[in-house]
Amino acid sequence: MKIYAISDLHLDYEKEKPMDIFGECWKNHEEKIFDNWQKKITEDDIVLMPGDISWAINLDKAV
Repeated sequence: MKIYAISDLHLDYEKEKPMDIFGECWKNHEEKIFDNWQKKITEDDIVLMPGDISWAINLDKAV
């Protein structure tokens, strides 16, 4: 088992606030996170996510 931490993902699947406005390296960052997660994280691992998982301003839009 390994323990990982990741925060400030700022996911926005409605594309109202795209992250690539901060630079080319942010283009498709959701896909990069997903692909790397699939390669690295196993069912035995623990992932801590302390906050800012989305750009949403209320829970209904975040989930």
